Amino acid sequence: MDRNPDPAEGTCGWFLKDDRVLSWERGEMKLLLIKATPGQGKSVLARSLVKKWRGNSEVTVCHFFFKDTNEIQKKADMALCAILHQVLAKHPPLALEVKNKINEGGEGLTGSVTVLWELLEAVTSRAKKPIICIFDALDECDDEQRRILLDNLSAFCNAGEEKKPNQKILVTTRPIDRIIKKFVNVPSVGLDPNDNPAVLASEIEIVIKWRVSDMAKERGWSSELSVRIEKLLRGTGTPQYTYLWLRLIFELLDKESALPDEDWLTLVTELPPTVNGAYEKLLSNVDPKKKPSPTSESYWLS
Repeated sequence: MDRNPDPAEGTCGWFLKDDRVLSWERGEMKLLLIKATPGQGKSVLARSLVKKWRGNSEVTVCHFFFKDTNEIQKKADMALCAILHQVLAKHPPLALEVKNKINEGGEGLTGSVTVLWELLEAVTSRAKKPIICIFDALDECDDEQRRILLDNLSAFCNAGEEKKPNQKILVTTRPIDRIIKKFVNVPSVGLDPNDNPAVLASEIEIVIKWRVSDMAKERGWSSELSVRIEKLLRGTGTPQYTYLWLRLIFELLDKESALPDEDWLTLVTELPPTVNGAYEKLLSNVDPKKKPSPTSESYWLS
């Protein structure tokens, strides 16, 4: 989770006020799906939700952030082990209540997505207060294990109320058909700027202001220069106003240190207005032997 930055102050508030989110928080639905393409802020949002609910004594929040470039972080069995560890660490008596089920699992317990899911349901069904489980970037889970996890998530959604444990689940993913079709009747919230253009554009402007303020302190910019740079950045990113574009742009700016004011303004004016353009500019300074292939995922999503 720590590889994802904290959200800028003043962002993510719109999500918590969404009717679908409020309904999910009240327990009127058990699973909520967040859909977003890379760079639209789903993992940063997930991180902010973990931190928010950690401060609520009425719920227990657990999380797992999938990452397909990490052998451990791309496994659903590891995700469920991590979730179970977090729950039982906070509620040790629950481990005693499911001791028999743990023993039944034997040595193969930690390698079986199905058995681990059954154990999680056994634990959460005994919890006195709601347990929130956040699975971030489900699309980055190993294909075979994701299929099994999706089957269990789908069954969880379709179970009658009397069969559902004291558990609420939040899943974030890219809008991939083979994943989305498993959640046909599940409420979803999209982070696509085209779905919420005013809200998301406003939040990105907050992030721009926050990042420029930080850079101004580090680089010794005057307030006048900071205002001009902030204004230029707001105009530059309009075609692809995403968090990914913003991250790449500030990576480019971070490569510079001491420049005259006019050179800073020229640099900002010449920044690429698209994600692809920002990647190309970053890669232009990389040793050709170390550049990822345009056909590799890391080329576009690292």
